[in-house]
Amino acid sequence: MVPFNQRRLLIMKELLTATAPLTAKKLASLISCSERTVREDIQFLNMWLKELQYPELLRKPNLGYLLQVNEVKRAFLREDLESIDLTHYEFSRDERINFMTLELLTVSKPTTISKFEQLFQASRGTIMRDLTLCETNLSSFDIKMVKKPKRGIWIEGEELLIRSALSHTCKTMDPLLIQVVARNHERYESSAEQQVSVSKSMAHIVDELQVEEIKEIVEPILSWKEITLSDDSRLALYMHIGMVLKRIRSSNSFTLPEGDLSAILKQREFHIGQLLAFQLEKYFHIHIPEQEVAYITLHLMGGQNAPSNKIAGLSRDEDEGLLQLIMEMTKAIERRLGLSFEKKENLYHGLLLHMRPAIFRAKYGMTENNTLLEDIRQEFYNLFEAIKSEISMIEEEYQVQFPQEEVAYIAMHYGSAVGIVGEEKEDKLLRIMIVCNSGVGTANLLKNRITSLFEGIHIIETLSYQRFQKEDKWEEVDLIVSTIDIESPLLPVLKVNPLLPPEDYERLSRYAEVKGKAQSTSQEIYETVWPLIEKHCDIKDSKALTREMIEQVDLLLKKNRTGIPMSLGSLEGILTADMIQLNEKASSWQEAIAISTAPLERSGLVHGKYKECIIEALYERGPYMAVVPEIVLAHAAPDAHFPRVGLSMTRFDEGVTFGHAGNDPIYYVFAFSSPDQTSHVPALQQLFQELIKNDKKEQLRKAKHSWDILKVFSQ
Repeated sequence: MVPFNQRRLLIMKELLTATAPLTAKKLASLISCSERTVREDIQFLNMWLKELQYPELLRKPNLGYLLQVNEVKRAFLREDLESIDLTHYEFSRDERINFMTLELLTVSKPTTISKFEQLFQASRGTIMRDLTLCETNLSSFDIKMVKKPKRGIWIEGEELLIRSALSHTCKTMDPLLIQVVARNHERYESSAEQQVSVSKSMAHIVDELQVEEIKEIVEPILSWKEITLSDDSRLALYMHIGMVLKRIRSSNSFTLPEGDLSAILKQREFHIGQLLAFQLEKYFHIHIPEQEVAYITLHLMGGQNAPSNKIAGLSRDEDEGLLQLIMEMTKAIERRLGLSFEKKENLYHGLLLHMRPAIFRAKYGMTENNTLLEDIRQEFYNLFEAIKSEISMIEEEYQVQFPQEEVAYIAMHYGSAVGIVGEEKEDKLLRIMIVCNSGVGTANLLKNRITSLFEGIHIIETLSYQRFQKEDKWEEVDLIVSTIDIESPLLPVLKVNPLLPPEDYERLSRYAEVKGKAQSTSQEIYETVWPLIEKHCDIKDSKALTREMIEQVDLLLKKNRTGIPMSLGSLEGILTADMIQLNEKASSWQEAIAISTAPLERSGLVHGKYKECIIEALYERGPYMAVVPEIVLAHAAPDAHFPRVGLSMTRFDEGVTFGHAGNDPIYYVFAFSSPDQTSHVPALQQLFQELIKNDKKEQLRKAKHSWDILKVFSQ
């Protein structure tokens, strides 16, 4: 039997929904591993497909891997994928921690380390390390993990905090794996065989919440009432309803503040919550109190981002107050960044619709998982930081604190309003439809990216997934571009990241004309410049000069086509050999900042107190500069007295702890300075484009000299 794991499950999931070949590089970027690992996993998947008598994955040279089955077999294959045996599944650390957390949050009796050892077929040391991380995660919700010899492990905390932690856990779990677990319970429900005990135990964790039965009741009502929820929000809703039923049975009550309860009772979603409660009561023979109906309603309200005036939220007066705050926040962001957002009416409308449920999410700890968080933070770094600062006016008014996942969603609205172009002409070559989960933030952001990069595209419409399912204007569309997994029997579907990174840009460019692509080639530029060189210079080796000129110009054109602005502020012009430090050591993050800013001080690019400003900012706001695993981007506010943009890179032999749960330890600190809000942006965009490539960190780790580092970033 072929052993499955998280990577192989995700690769198969991507291939099942792909309508075009996926390269090993693309798959590696999606699941954060090396291309070599992807190729090894493909071999395992081919063995699994062969066992089930499906054709092996087709490998097309220079294009990638493709699953060659018709729609009927594709549906059967998904059924088989959801039915894999958990006795042959290798759980990742994150998956183990999620299931441990789920067990602790939902069981009424203490559990034990030995139970987890058997459950995951892991050593005691592994389980102990996982439990330490689990304890850290729970402590962030003010939930205490209690461990007593001979008694076991359990948690203690307020009911609302326990539910908030469960909401967060549900939204970090893969719905496909939950489906696999549920199917395992169906398979082994009546089995007494010893070899399936692990599968039965794992499935029991999910079945305790009766997810499958709840889904059968809830799904038709959501569809009937046109409630649009993302996959993870749906899963969270089902699991939360399961927990509500379980907590009611064990007499764990939940009470909303009177003001919040009265506001919820007025919402359209409350009537849907009542309908759900009625059906659930009838099926499970249980009474659901009004407070719990209101709690279910909160999940309906908090999980929506659809562009509809029926969205949950606030009263008319509160709407006007929130709109005023959004307008003030927008002005503050414009002042901070020195820019002006276009089509503000559309921007305000989209933000208002988003902020209504966002406030409820923040108030009750229902954080929406945002898989684009790191991409958005990298692509719109200054905008992201500006929103984090200026959104405090809304946080203070509503007594909430927005997590960075929510800030990223808001950044998508603002990002789509930067440099919005006019309506496309009807005679564009390629007619596309954009589909995303909600039809608002990601769709508008993607629309803006496409119209700014491509000439040959006419965007017919942007749709939510729910509206897409009802669409019938297929004769007007040539291609569907989607940010989520969808299928269309009539048209090709291209799934992309809404930020349109280089690999997705290249895939879309095969369909459409790229802006500026045909304007000039390296050969044309060479033919224009060469006569001037001959006229004014003595040439020692004309063949070598010709070759190198064409190579360098082609490199510049390629960078421009990927959307990275080339200017005097580019990475190559700022990060120089004297700004690179290798093999450094630091006993604390404060010392690491001091070491990393030293090259900037020596070069006169910053004043002596710059490092203190960075340290003070980290003390005040926490380790927010740890932007990706192993990397800190150290900076303070721009200063008009700085002569130009500065950037240094320091590599530490031993990881430095900055206090970031997800990105510690830190091995690389990039310290930068800027005289204003915009000069450094091109270099940072280019830097992040390089750092998110899978092989770059490994190359930086192996570099022995500063010029090796420069070579890494020039490739």
